[in-house]
Amino acid sequence: MAFGLKPLAGQYILRQAARAVPHPDYKKQSANDRDDVALILIKGDAPRGFEPALLPDDNFPFKAGLGFTATGYGRTSGKTPVQKSDTQGSGTLRHVDLLIDSISKDDAQFYVNQKWNKGICNGDSGGPAMMRYQGKDYLVGVASATSWSVPSEITESEREEYIRKKDFCSEKSIYMSVKKYRPWIEKESKKLLY
Repeated sequence: MAFGLKPLAGQYILRQAARAVPHPDYKKQSANDRDDVALILIKGDAPRGFEPALLPDDNFPFKAGLGFTATGYGRTSGKTPVQKSDTQGSGTLRHVDLLIDSISKDDAQFYVNQKWNKGICNGDSGGPAMMRYQGKDYLVGVASATSWSVPSEITESEREEYIRKKDFCSEKSIYMSVKKYRPWIEKESKKLLY
């Protein structure tokens, strides 16, 4: 694991992963991207200055309309790059302030409207959604995916051109809710430590 602002440019502190535990119900490439969470135990201590964030409990106020800060190393555009060497800004740690647009019925996911070209993109998956509450920092979510669609009025012959020009990160993003997964996180964290 790399701790730092620009790991692709060599500006990072490296820590090896001792073990990783994905959620047992996660199914890659599933239609609903449920249970897209995992825990990673690093070897040794975190670098100086890095502290773990708190996890929200049942009393934590969590609802649509609340603001949070997303961070990640991903791209700044979801458009198909013209050249393969175009990283579109990936590899640099960035942050953006966002609002929770809605929450799934089972409280496992929350969604962000990204139609104003503000949000996460390719390469930000697994990144934290942080919220400050009563003067403390909480990890409220984990970036899972962006979601987009082709408008129904686009004909089959127009579809390929539409997709070629589409910014795949300009519609909606999906986060796993840490509050919902906290019991699993706590149970598996204990196992990782022993």
